[in-house]
Amino acid sequence: MDTLKLIVEDYNLPIMSSMARAIEYHNSNEFEFRAIAKTKAGLAIVDFRDFENKQFSKRPADILGYFKKGALQTVEARVKGTDYWMTVFKRQGKKVTMIDKHLLYDLTVGTINQFWHDTNLYSWEQYKAANTSSWASYAYRYNEIKQTSTVKA
Repeated sequence: MDTLKLIVEDYNLPIMSSMARAIEYHNSNEFEFRAIAKTKAGLAIVDFRDFENKQFSKRPADILGYFKKGALQTVEARVKGTDYWMTVFKRQGKKVTMIDKHLLYDLTVGTINQFWHDTNLYSWEQYKAANTSSWASYAYRYNEIKQTSTVKA
């Protein structure tokens, strides 16, 4: 069962649940990732090393801040030990055409503002709906307001 609760203002953003279904079906949350990135020589497929795959399995949103701005085109994932790759992020030009819930869940305002500010991920209305207050705030899940106590002297 998918337990990730997202707040999404843009209903044109296609959000998939592929990773949640794979975790449920294979009973494993260890993934291997590969990406298609734009380079000076053209498009290249980047296979990540084991320690990177472990980090990205815990926080898949970190992939979106891993490459230089504008280089990342597609991210694919598969459960470790399987043969089937599934697309979890895809963009065409300045439009994100597919993204998985697991990538959105931990995506911060800072990552969007640095790398994806000219795409449909960037939205001030989205930031307001998620109650963001800084670049460290999550962009697609509700941020609780931290109460600070004041001590009178």
